[in-house]
Amino acid sequence: MIFFFLAIHLKRMEELFGDLQHYVDSSSRILLAGETCDKHPETDGEHFHIAVDMTENQYLAFYKTIIKGKYKLNGRATKSGSGRQYGRVKQDKIRDETKFLTYTVKTKNIMSQNFDIEQLQKYIDNSFIKEEKKSKLDTLMEYLCEHEMDIYNQPLTNNNHNDEPDINIDRLEFIIFKWHKDIWAATKVEVPSPSQIKTLALRFLMYHSQANYLAKDYQIFTYLKYNK
Repeated sequence: MIFFFLAIHLKRMEELFGDLQHYVDSSSRILLAGETCDKHPETDGEHFHIAVDMTENQYLAFYKTIIKGKYKLNGRATKSGSGRQYGRVKQDKIRDETKFLTYTVKTKNIMSQNFDIEQLQKYIDNSFIKEEKKSKLDTLMEYLCEHEMDIYNQPLTNNNHNDEPDINIDRLEFIIFKWHKDIWAATKVEVPSPSQIKTLALRFLMYHSQANYLAKDYQIFTYLKYNK
């Protein structure tokens, strides 16, 4: 399956479901889920998570005609603060389809095709269990993802990746510290040591950051090697 999100107003749910049906086989599974969060200001936080049986050619056609052509969505965060309006989960990150399907249905606001009703209910039930067991680490990584634009300097220049932002490590570490400090005041969660802050920063950069280019890898390696 292919998993992606689109920042579109929830009132267009049936329309989007029809768009998906037009680009897949009649036997394909489709799971469309609408939810609202504190991101995507253009749609007041409203967006969709999608899981669908789709070939690469079908996705490319859907991307060109629907994502870019019809809805005109932007796939890159901007310096002005506008976040990504669509994004696809890389195939090498999908090791467990059940995990992604469970995440997709967590709000119960769903439309589906070729899914067993009982199986969907199991996904929904398990999604609530997962939310209850969300760890402090998961919560921090989600917070950093939501504030990722705050850790960038101006875009790099005079290189082959001049449309990508440069990571400000000090700013990232400060955000991690501040997050713990604010939680400490409310819930007495332990403030991490300098080495723990470094470990948390590395985890975010390596596994959660959307910046995916060669310069980022060099920055991470330098940070790992020289910041003892």
